[in-house]
Amino acid sequence: MSNASLNDPTAELSQFIGEHRGLFIFEGLVFLLLGILAILFPFIASVALEIYLGVLLLVGGIATGIRAIVAKGISHRGSSIVLAVLTIIASLLLLIFVPAGLLALTLVLAAFFLVQGIFEITHGVQAKGQKGRGWLIASGIAGVIVGVLLWLGLPSTAVWAVGTLAGINFIFTSIALLAIATARKPDATS
Repeated sequence: MSNASLNDPTAELSQFIGEHRGLFIFEGLVFLLLGILAILFPFIASVALEIYLGVLLLVGGIATGIRAIVAKGISHRGSSIVLAVLTIIASLLLLIFVPAGLLALTLVLAAFFLVQGIFEITHGVQAKGQKGRGWLIASGIAGVIVGVLLWLGLPSTAVWAVGTLAGINFIFTSIALLAIATARKPDATS
């Protein structure tokens, strides 16, 4: 890493994107295709994502638990431990009850988003003076809204919601990747 890149990380990132522009475009197009498929076939996408989400929640819950246990002395440590336990329980329910799947997934996700949203709002309110606390509160509000909408729409939301929401997310990821790649002209040397 050169001294110039230490002084200007934006220039380094811009150079990296320029050098690997084709990979960003490829990744963006893959996510666009996945998003379209998930929206067109939400049931299939939901079942596949149930297993994937179960694994992700398990890993995330373990990571949250490790942080909460190791980081002694923080004021909201107890709620972080509760969140870790809830995340691990949610993941195990998804992985164990795959055949019962979509209804259980929608119920688990609704409860998870509700509780996570409440904890994030609480942590954001407690983090007075911290940069980014507004984003934590906003994320918490969004989590509560998504949880309530999933819960109120049962049982019909179980058939389409997970796959459709994933498809929408994939399309936004695609848009971001393609925007980054196309905003930077390819280097003349590459």
